[in-house]
Amino acid sequence: MDDVRVMMAGVSSLWIPGQPARPFDWEDLHGQLAPGLDAGLVETGLRRILDPASATRTIHWGRNYLYEARLSIGEKEIPVVVKQFRNHGLRKRLERKFKGSKATRSWNGAVAIHQAGLKTPEPLALIESRESEGNSWFVTVLLSPVWEVRHFFRILNDAGDDAVFPEVESDAFLAQIAGLARKMHDGGLVHRDLSMGNILAHPAGEGEYELYLVDTNRMRVGVRPGLWRRSRDICRLPVVRGKDRRAFLEGYWGECPPPWHPKHWLFRASVRGYILKHQIKNLVRKRKARVEAPRGGKHHAHIPPAERNASGRDRIVWDRLSDQPHQHAGKWEKMRIRMADAPEHVADYVRVLGALPAIYRRFRELKCCERSIRFDGIGLALRPMPEIFDEHVKAIDELGVRHLLIRLHPWDEDHSDELHLARVLREKGYDLAFSLPQNRELVRDPERWRASIETLAELFIPLGRSFQLCQAVNRSKWGVWRPSEFSRLMQEAAAVLRRYPEVEVLGPSVIDFEFQATIAHLHRKAEGVFFDAVSSLLYVDRRGAPENTQLGL
Repeated sequence: MDDVRVMMAGVSSLWIPGQPARPFDWEDLHGQLAPGLDAGLVETGLRRILDPASATRTIHWGRNYLYEARLSIGEKEIPVVVKQFRNHGLRKRLERKFKGSKATRSWNGAVAIHQAGLKTPEPLALIESRESEGNSWFVTVLLSPVWEVRHFFRILNDAGDDAVFPEVESDAFLAQIAGLARKMHDGGLVHRDLSMGNILAHPAGEGEYELYLVDTNRMRVGVRPGLWRRSRDICRLPVVRGKDRRAFLEGYWGECPPPWHPKHWLFRASVRGYILKHQIKNLVRKRKARVEAPRGGKHHAHIPPAERNASGRDRIVWDRLSDQPHQHAGKWEKMRIRMADAPEHVADYVRVLGALPAIYRRFRELKCCERSIRFDGIGLALRPMPEIFDEHVKAIDELGVRHLLIRLHPWDEDHSDELHLARVLREKGYDLAFSLPQNRELVRDPERWRASIETLAELFIPLGRSFQLCQAVNRSKWGVWRPSEFSRLMQEAAAVLRRYPEVEVLGPSVIDFEFQATIAHLHRKAEGVFFDAVSSLLYVDRRGAPENTQLGL
C-alpha cells in the first residue's frame, strides 16, 4: 500500500526525483506509469476508467474524447482526466508506427514539461491497445478549480464570453503567460499549439494563479528555438492591442522591443497571420460541413467499430455510455435494405389503411364522451448501478414514485445486479415492471431469445407481473429491420410468458408515437401477437411542448 500512501500524500510525489517512468505490459495493453504507481495495484482501476461509461463528466467530445473519472487504487480513489485517442484508418496507423500515437506524444511532452520544472497536470499513465486500430489513452490528475485562459483573452479583447474568469490585473497576467512561454523555450521545448485553450490557470494563493500547459502531443523536445520559431509558437495567443502587446513582449523578452525590431514586428505579423489563417479555416470548415451534411456525421470516439465484413443489417454495436445501440450503417445503406424489404413494409401499410375506418369511428366515440380516467401516477425507468448501489436506492426513495420499470438485458449471461436491485425494491413495496429489449444478435437467433426469456421469467416473475416486450421496434439500431422479425420475437416471448396467467404483456414498444407503426403491430392477431396493455416510448426532450402536433395529431 506504499503507492497509495505516496499517491494520497500529494500529486507531485508521484514523480520521485531520479526515478524513470514505470513500463507495464499486459496481454492486451501496454504503456507507462508514473514512478509512484504500481502496475499490479492500479490495473483494475485503470481498466475501469478506460471505459467512457465510467466518466463522471464530459470535458470535450469530438475527434478525441476527454472526460473526468475516478481512479481506484486499492481502497483509495483520486479524480483524473482521461483523454482517449482513436487510431482508425491507414494514416493513423502509420503515424502511430513511425511517430507514436497522440497519447504517446502527449505523455512524452507532459513528462518533458514536468522534468523542466514547469507546470502540467500530473501525468499518471500512457496506455496503448495492442490492436492495430485500437485506442490510446493519456491519464492525468484532475486540477480543480481551473480556468482556461481563453476566457481571459476573450474578456481582454471584448470578444464576448459568458464564462467566468478570476479577476486579475491584465498587464501582470499577460507578463506571467509570456514568462511561462519564455521558460519553456529556454528549456528546449516548443509547444507548437500554445493556444489560449491550452493554458490553464489554477489558484496558488490569495489572488495568485499558477499556469499549467496542456495538450502536449505536438510538442518538440530538445530544440534551440530561434527568433522565428519563438514568434511562431507564441502567435496563437491573441495579443492584438498595442498596450497588451507591450506588456506581453516585456514579459517574454524582459523589455519591450521597439516597433522596428524583429522581435516586435515579427511577433505582430505572426499574430495577425495566425488570426487570418484561423478565420479562413473556419470558413472552409463551415462550407465543408454544409456540403457533407446529407452524408451524416462520424460516430463519437467512445463507440466501438462494427465487426469487419458485417452486412449492412448487422453493423450495430452497443454504446455503453448512452446504454443503447449505435447504428454504423449509413443513410444509403439503410435505404437499400428498406427497398429490399419493401414487400413486407407495403403489407404493413395495407394493414394500416384497412384499420383506419374502425379507428376513426372509435376515436369519434371517445371524443364525444367525457369520463374520468384513473391515473396511477408517474413511474421511473432505471438500470442497476452496482458501484453506487446504496446511493442509487436512496435517490429512488427520495423521488417518491411507487412504479418502477427495470430494463433487463436478455443478451447478457449474468443478471445478478438486476435481480439484487429488484429484490431490494420489491421488499420496499415498489410496484415493479420489467422491460425486455432485443439486440441484433437475438433477432437473428430466435432460439437464444426464447431461452433468455425463459431464464428471465423464472427469475423476475416472482417480483413483478408486467413485462414490456421489445424496444423501439421501429428503429433499425435495435436490430429489427422487417415486420416479420418483430412478429417472430413476439411469438417466441409470448409463448413463454403466457404460461404464467398472472403476467401482463406490454407492447408493441414503438418509439416516438409513430401511429402507423403502432397500428400495424397492434393488428397482428392472426400471427399470435396480443398485448394486455399498449406501451409506447418517447424521448420527451426532442418533442418540445406536449401540445405540439406530430403528423397532425
